[in-house]
Amino acid sequence: MARPKKDEKLVPFTVMLLPTIIQEIKEIAERGQIPAGKLARNMLLCGLDDARLLDKFSLIALFASSKQALEKVKKKFNLSWDNIDIYKE
Repeated sequence: MARPKKDEKLVPFTVMLLPTIIQEIKEIAERGQIPAGKLARNMLLCGLDDARLLDKFSLIALFASSKQALEKVKKKFNLSWDNIDIYKE
């Protein structure tokens, strides 16, 4: 799927972000002399391009199945990842 066509109408989409992230977006947008909303939209589109590429190579599905397998092992052996930072969400 390609980027939206120019004649497509923009619709609002709300996301919840930490105040520090919002402030950083505003600061970067100000330095780039563009509206913060436009920068955020461009960042989202870049991330979507990355996700499409990962999905094309079936890596999204691989990540999901790996997470499910890890959860099964965790449950089967009554393991806890609480003290391991990389497993925290």
